[in-house]
Amino acid sequence: MREHRARTLISFAISCLFVFATTVLAQSGPTVTKMSGGSVQTKLSRSIIVNGDSSLNREWITIHDANRMRADINDTGIRTVYVPGGTYSRGDYEYRAEVVVRAEEPLAAIRVTFILFDVWGERMRGLRADEVVDVPAGVPTTLTSAWRASEHDVAGLFASIAFVSVVRTAAGDVVRADNDYVLEQARMFSASITESELLSFDE
Repeated sequence: MREHRARTLISFAISCLFVFATTVLAQSGPTVTKMSGGSVQTKLSRSIIVNGDSSLNREWITIHDANRMRADINDTGIRTVYVPGGTYSRGDYEYRAEVVVRAEEPLAAIRVTFILFDVWGERMRGLRADEVVDVPAGVPTTLTSAWRASEHDVAGLFASIAFVSVVRTAAGDVVRADNDYVLEQARMFSASITESELLSFDE
């Protein structure tokens, strides 16, 4: 009786360990989050608004893979703004992004990549934010980036995929993202995107 009970307890313990290990492995793998990136409208003035008659909201898709990349980022994406010009200069449109990085170990440099899509699901541009900056482990670090854009660019932007594409640790290791996984996620949004498009940048 005691032997049977002992075997039962051992079996139960092994089952618990298996469930725990499976859960940990699942949590350590890459995940994807989606959220609204706000209106597709870009305001120039009270009376001039790009996409002023649209009620669409942009989609922000973020890939998280802290276990591989030694760092994670907040749910983020690309915003569009108009920067008024001065007396002798015209205004400019910009793509902007704010990224909060939380490193698992100290970093010396990080690149965050954004893949942009239009309302038809076609790739528009690839943007990269390269930061050669010390990022301490466990301390949220905010990085901001901006890229020039045209009126056509800001009018067409509908969605973006953000991910940490490469880091350099303080110890000197260079770690790159799993491009196969990123491509798999990108193809859920746009089936026509290719690996070469995924790895190409306009800026």
